[in-house]
Amino acid sequence: MNLSKREKMLGITIVVIIAGWLIGRYGAYEIYQSLSTRAVELASARETYQEYAEKMKQKTEIEKAYDEIVGKDKLAASTSSEEADPSKEFSVFVSELCRRLGFAYPSIDKHKTEPIEGVNDYSFITLPVNTSGEMQSIAKLLKGFDKEAVLIRSLHLRSRLDNPIMDVTITAAKIVQEKPKAQTKKRTTRKSSAAPSSPYKTLTPRVSANPDEKMLTQISEGADNE
Repeated sequence: MNLSKREKMLGITIVVIIAGWLIGRYGAYEIYQSLSTRAVELASARETYQEYAEKMKQKTEIEKAYDEIVGKDKLAASTSSEEADPSKEFSVFVSELCRRLGFAYPSIDKHKTEPIEGVNDYSFITLPVNTSGEMQSIAKLLKGFDKEAVLIRSLHLRSRLDNPIMDVTITAAKIVQEKPKAQTKKRTTRKSSAAPSSPYKTLTPRVSANPDEKMLTQISEGADNE
């Protein structure tokens, strides 16, 4: 059976109309419902993300405020002591300064005391600080040291290929006044001005049987020994 071109076009049109009706009847509603459900889930997930992001921001601010309070308390406790150690005070100050500038766990070595050439009453307290970070973070750390009047005696940077993280060793320093040396007092012995004791005893009255008669005797040490 040979169909004309017009009949073929009419048949194709009818098939397309029926297929579209079936898709619209059964598939469009499900697709719309699925998209609506997905939109609700995305909105809920976005709200949850914003809520957690706000909590993390508050947590960071609280931790920063806590670190500042603890650092100030430690510094106040170290400076309030009558015999405060300048080296320990400087170590605590540098550690808290690093934490405020974003370096939470710097490695701080033992301090050293170095003389200042041509100066007698003052000296350097040097403190090696080891940490790591990107170039921008390290630049921020150095600016923070300069702002807080922390001297930098030396700076060593070490980097690796294809790695933005750099290792840095900073020798921080502070000028302190040396404590005056305690002067020892010389003890002087004084000669005693007391009179020398006499080898003889003092005169003592000796009463006899007769109350009207008294005899004074002088008894020497030698006589007593005899």
